Amino acid sequence: MLPDGTLKGSTICLKGFNCAPNLVSLEPNTNPEEPNPFKYLDLTREQDKLWDTEMKALRKQTKEASWTKIGNMRNGFGMVMSHVYALNDPAVWLTEGMRFDLEAQGAKVVDASHSAEADVSVSGTIQLLREDMYMIVNASLAVDLDVQPRKGDGRHKQIHTRGATAAMLMPSAA
Repeated sequence: MLPDGTLKGSTICLKGFNCAPNLVSLEPNTNPEEPNPFKYLDLTREQDKLWDTEMKALRKQTKEASWTKIGNMRNGFGMVMSHVYALNDPAVWLTEGMRFDLEAQGAKVVDASHSAEADVSVSGTIQLLREDMYMIVNASLAVDLDVQPRKGDGRHKQIHTRGATAAMLMPSAA
């Protein structure tokens, strides 16, 4: 971050992320934090239709053996009725999401092959990615984050965040 608090003009290297072998078992011992100024936004109707179309296409392209279990759907008594799976690699989601956010804040984002020109390099391990649906949809994310500036000592921090919204099952868009 620059002295004025922005990322404009800075170069950030996203070296990549890995996932722990089991993304649902960790029980964090820290309180979740919500990045400021974070605001949850529902998808627009058009975004929801696009997401549904992309999800159906991805389902056809992937095999269940490659899916990552990230949670459960429960009935009214709290019993697990089904599992929630990530159809694509959560480490890729995180990297892409960070790239979009950093670029929106004015940073130039590069990959590991260009780390020498970066002001800071970021990598880490997703320790927890859990979604549980029982009356509400609860989602938790914990990431061990390593931040290495070009000059000076690196920092390691675990970031734990979560969110929830009312669980409503909507019919799929036709």
